[in-house]
Amino acid sequence: MIIPLFLFTVIFLFKNRNSNILKNLPIHIPIFYQSFRAVIEVLFYYTFLAEILPVQATFHGYNYDVLLGISALFIGLYAMQKNASKKLLIAWNIVGIAIVLFAAFIFITSFYAPSVWGTSTKFILREFNQFPFLLLPTFFMPSAIFVHVLSIIQLRKQLNNLQ
Repeated sequence: MIIPLFLFTVIFLFKNRNSNILKNLPIHIPIFYQSFRAVIEVLFYYTFLAEILPVQATFHGYNYDVLLGISALFIGLYAMQKNASKKLLIAWNIVGIAIVLFAAFIFITSFYAPSVWGTSTKFILREFNQFPFLLLPTFFMPSAIFVHVLSIIQLRKQLNNLQ
């Protein structure tokens, strides 16, 4: 499911990079969208407490997605200012993509290669491969990447128009 969604992101955004939607969408909207990630991380913590996820997949471990989700609120407010640095906003989006990819690495290695974490036992239980947990790799992660890439395209266009 993940590869087709990433292909969709690349093709859709490439084909529509000059659309009026990108031109007219306020730059703070895609940034505020990323705040959903803080809520997801809190849910991960409760899933860890239910012993479905390992600690490294939470903010008590190595998953710092909660910080990006919280920062989205402040960066979104900053983006609403006329003099907001487009380069800073692009950098924030790139960091956001890196955090999503690192979180994916944590989940994949916890399930398929637990030796990365010093054990031979899978950390993630089979329950995580069912609904509603299945929404994470099939919807939430791709949508976060999609919106980050959309935001970067939009910001780069605005940067190019200023120069």
